[in-house]
Amino acid sequence: MKIIWSQHAQLSYLEILEEVYEKWNFETVSRFETEITELIERILNYNHICPKSKIVHLHRCVVNRHISLIYRKVDNIIEIITLVFNQSNHSF
Repeated sequence: MKIIWSQHAQLSYLEILEEVYEKWNFETVSRFETEITELIERILNYNHICPKSKIVHLHRCVVNRHISLIYRKVDNIIEIITLVFNQSNHSF
């Protein structure tokens, strides 16, 4: 199984890291990165661990109470689509 990040996912991840650092501190950023890494490992082991999104063929995983990760599985590839703030107006 292989993980790939869409360009949008890469950008949203970096934006979230910047915002977390500005609002809190490096320790919080580090904790967030650990949460993402552990979640991706769980997704690799259990592809459908997260519930389906409102959008067909996508899954939405709550990383923490603030952020969710959106992904899809295609053959042997897990593609991370984006990361979103749970309180934002998004379609997932």
